[in-house]
Amino acid sequence: MTAPLLDVDGLRVAYPGRGFRARPVEVLHGVSLTVGEGETLGVVGESGSGKTTIGRAVLGLVKPSGGRVRFRDRDITHASRASAAPSPATFRWCSRTRTVR
Repeated sequence: MTAPLLDVDGLRVAYPGRGFRARPVEVLHGVSLTVGEGETLGVVGESGSGKTTIGRAVLGLVKPSGGRVRFRDRDITHASRASAAPSPATFRWCSRTRTVR
């Protein structure tokens, strides 16, 4: 069996609380999901349920407070944005387009 393209296990994200001595507010509580090569995932939920935060954490735009994010069997949970960026070969299926005037 091949490794999943994206594997998120027990993802947790906390934002700082407001005010003096405010405790962090955990907005994601142990989210897990797996996406295989060629699969599509849809995330559905109420407003404020954490859909965007999941995406931001997977992309490295928000620092997870717990859990693990693996892309192509490589742990990118705490990787810098530059080191986590896929190589150009990842996008070999994309075709170039040109602007027609």
